[in-house]
Amino acid sequence: IKRERTIKKFTGDDDTDIEEWITDCISALRENRQGSARDDVSFIVKHLEGSAKKEVRLHISKHATVDDIFQLRDNFSGTGSFNEAIQKFYARRQRSNEGIREFSYELKELLQKVTSIKPNCFPHEEEVLRDHFINGIRDTVLRRELKRTITEKKSLSFIDARMIALKWSEDI
Repeated sequence: IKRERTIKKFTGDDDTDIEEWITDCISALRENRQGSARDDVSFIVKHLEGSAKKEVRLHISKHATVDDIFQLRDNFSGTGSFNEAIQKFYARRQRSNEGIREFSYELKELLQKVTSIKPNCFPHEEEVLRDHFINGIRDTVLRRELKRTITEKKSLSFIDARMIALKWSEDI
């Protein structure tokens, strides 16, 4: 008895990896090679929800193929839209129960999500990350000290600013 493969629905709003979802869909289509191209498209669309389904309906014509749907991967990249990703990056501040190290890891990850959707969107990516890191630090004295350091040494990197912040937080 042949069992139908279960595939998680892709919404485009969560952290589901688009590449992994596409791979699962292709495997399921290969296993069930009985239908027409239209059936394959219906199968894929059936496994979309939310903004992903709306995006596909917006871009795809009545005569679309599975490959046409998969070409929309750039619109999702596992992070949602570019605007959502950049908004998450700029909204991120150090939380009250969070250390400098964890904050810096997550901030770097958020920026990588932004640049994976739209490479080269920041001509000076290192400065953007460094400046937002400093502005997002909870400790006002440390933040002021880091800003003073940048004024004195404009070439200060994100890693250097992070090291200063880590050293400062250990000294307190």
